[in-house]
Amino acid sequence: MKSPITKLDAAAVIAVIIVAVVLSISVFNKSMPAVSAVSAAQVLQDATDAVSNVWSVHMKAQMRTLPRDNFSLIGLDYDFVPIEMWKQTDETGLVQWRVEKPGCVLLMDGKTTIMFIRPNHGVLREKPLPLGCYDSWSGRLLNVHDLLDNELQKAKNNPYREVYLWRKKSEGRNKFIIVDIRTHVAEDDYLRNKFFSDSYHVRVYFFDAKTKLLEGFQVYVRTMDEDVLIFEVTDIEYNIETDDSVFALDFPENMIWIREPEILPDNGRYEEQL
Repeated sequence: MKSPITKLDAAAVIAVIIVAVVLSISVFNKSMPAVSAVSAAQVLQDATDAVSNVWSVHMKAQMRTLPRDNFSLIGLDYDFVPIEMWKQTDETGLVQWRVEKPGCVLLMDGKTTIMFIRPNHGVLREKPLPLGCYDSWSGRLLNVHDLLDNELQKAKNNPYREVYLWRKKSEGRNKFIIVDIRTHVAEDDYLRNKFFSDSYHVRVYFFDAKTKLLEGFQVYVRTMDEDVLIFEVTDIEYNIETDDSVFALDFPENMIWIREPEILPDNGRYEEQL
């Protein structure tokens, strides 16, 4: 059931396929010859099929953010902060995951979900929440199959997306890249480029041409002057055994738990005063 998949190093590349929703991409060569949308869809189909039997994922990344702030917060002039993420599904179907940066941890152990803000604050939910909760958008990358299948459906259903081919040689390996550009926030909006979901950004997906597996991911925020790298997955491992300690947390004795709002037992007396 748990077939091994080799560890991928995001530094090795040779050939690139790019799919974009605009004609000009300043972070890449603008003179790339076009290839068909069918080719892009095939790359995504192969990549989606390649992760159909993945039962564990471990990613290392870096992001321009603050160590103890919101997981979605970005700043074009912030230093890079390390991000590490795990997801595992055991033989019974139990799913566990963890998303962590130096000052904050999100953990779902299969039964409960905890947000631990170091050194001693936390939120506990007595139920499993999905990846992406508490605005931890990067955690959704761990749902690799769903992520790639979503891009595949867009490639199939949008014939107007521009497709480009870019070739590069390095260490004798192949790489395919798919680029997508997104934003829903107006250019003059104060929140534009303050949080990941409100940024005008370019998403870059890297695939190994031999294994077809996703082996890297980058996000560039676009400005009038330049494209700024704000997030990068630097390493991905598939189907590795994860130590049980990854999905457990030790808390200090002076822990302060932030509780969800709840109805008081004698709430009726207060309603009568309204």
